[in-house]
Amino acid sequence: MFSHPVRKSLGLIVLYSVIIVGIFILQFRNESVFSKNIGALRASMSQSQNKDGSTSLKNYLKITFKGIEFKADESTPATLAFESDSSVHALEFISYEETSPLSLTFNFTENTSLTFTVSDDTPNASLSVSAKLPEYAKELSLNFEPTSGYSISEKTSSRNIFNSRNSMYAFSAHQLNDNQVNFSNESSFASFAIYDPTTTFTFASLSPDMTVAQKQTYDTCIKTFREKVITSMQEMLKNPSLLTEEMVIAYIAEMASQNRYTEALNTVPPSFRTGNKRTYLSTPYFNNLNAMNATLIKHSQEMADSIGNAVITSNLGIFSVSDLPDYINITGATPNITNLLALPSTIPGFTPTVSEAVGILTTYLRLSEMDSSLAAPLEPVIKKCVSTIETNCAVTDESLVLNENETPVSLSLTLKAGAALVHYGEKTQANDILAAGQALISSALLYHLPDAKLIAELYPILVQNKNYPHFEVISRTQNIWAWTVADSITYTESNLVGTINIKFPQGAIHHVIFNGIRQFNKIEIYGLSYRPDPNFERYNSSGYTHLANTRTLLLKSRHKTETETVRLTYNTAN
Repeated sequence: MFSHPVRKSLGLIVLYSVIIVGIFILQFRNESVFSKNIGALRASMSQSQNKDGSTSLKNYLKITFKGIEFKADESTPATLAFESDSSVHALEFISYEETSPLSLTFNFTENTSLTFTVSDDTPNASLSVSAKLPEYAKELSLNFEPTSGYSISEKTSSRNIFNSRNSMYAFSAHQLNDNQVNFSNESSFASFAIYDPTTTFTFASLSPDMTVAQKQTYDTCIKTFREKVITSMQEMLKNPSLLTEEMVIAYIAEMASQNRYTEALNTVPPSFRTGNKRTYLSTPYFNNLNAMNATLIKHSQEMADSIGNAVITSNLGIFSVSDLPDYINITGATPNITNLLALPSTIPGFTPTVSEAVGILTTYLRLSEMDSSLAAPLEPVIKKCVSTIETNCAVTDESLVLNENETPVSLSLTLKAGAALVHYGEKTQANDILAAGQALISSALLYHLPDAKLIAELYPILVQNKNYPHFEVISRTQNIWAWTVADSITYTESNLVGTINIKFPQGAIHHVIFNGIRQFNKIEIYGLSYRPDPNFERYNSSGYTHLANTRTLLLKSRHKTETETVRLTYNTAN
């Protein structure tokens, strides 16, 4: 008697099942999942078919490589945070492209992208991930987790160790947090590579066959970097309000090295020339010498105060200030500077951080070029500084990276360390150290995308260019120096006549701040006598003004010939 109700129930179950399956079929009949493979990398994406027969990508991306899986979709999106906005913006996956035989780039909204690069197609291949963020974005976050058969056995803020029965991998980035990897413009790189806890790196162990350690690779990376100085500036010119003074001077210097100095000057918008962003840094290219000289005096006083405080507090961080060597060079061995240069050697058990080691080594190398007597007090700690950098380097497959406390240091510090090792290797003829420096720089530039601001900051570190504004001591006996972009400046004095020779391209105009020029009663330029004129910068000719109380000569130099000669007739010998 129960057969009829049973048959009815079974019929309803079948009917509901058919309806449910039908709904799924209708929902997904126009959607498909497809994948792109590069070696062990597999990228899975989803697309839907439009009414016209074309296809559109869905907001779904899953990338697997050996023991790790990355995911960005509706439920676990990649996110972007901005410096000026505390909220987090969910990103939508919109397109992809095969940027090389070993790379896939995935583009998201908000002008962001992630590039996944496999080192090679061998079983020992590693994976690198680089992020491109908008100029003023704070952080891009991407979700990850171990794949089936793997677990995370060790977690720090910069490294996770992935374990399986037969393999160990290290996933390294500047910041890892709760199964999210975070990228920034400063630290836009992550890597996933075989991990061997028994391996210890030394400069001597670096293989000379490693691509990033070779001079050809290094030269190519520097050439590409210099090209980016110009292209990034050209892009920034579309929105002049975002220009910084460092961007402008790096651009003009690089253009000048290509004999395009005047073209570069004419490209800089008037809003920058007359705006409030300018200081003494850009003075050699533009005018307003008197006002800009005041900013140089202010900066010099701030440097003096910082050095005094560093001596009192034994703060080695002062050595990371980029223009410290130049300030020491033009100021000389004052008591505070003498104490500062002796400071590292007086610290018991001297153990610098990576940043301090790079700063001290850089200061030592720059002073060695300018005045070896100033560099001498740092000599006792230089090998320790080099050793600190060496200890914190690690080979990740075909890259050399720099860490501190198992955390990758910033791109800026990595490149500064690389530049210091290159110069130290050249100075000491240590080819292994030279190769390590080249490897750090090449690894960083190959796998990172520095923004316009960082490119400008790094330009004077990576590129030796006399057309970049710099200090030049032209008489140590009389402590005369110049702030200039000239190719060269010399000073001689005989029978109360001082002669300045300035070399710069014929027909070009630049400006020089001289300090240490005492009172004179006559000045000649190209053999013609000139009078001081507060409006000298307005004229299409050379001119000057002299500030006797600070012994400062402000000179506009319009080169009728490549070498402009300025003669000063003094009243007294000092």
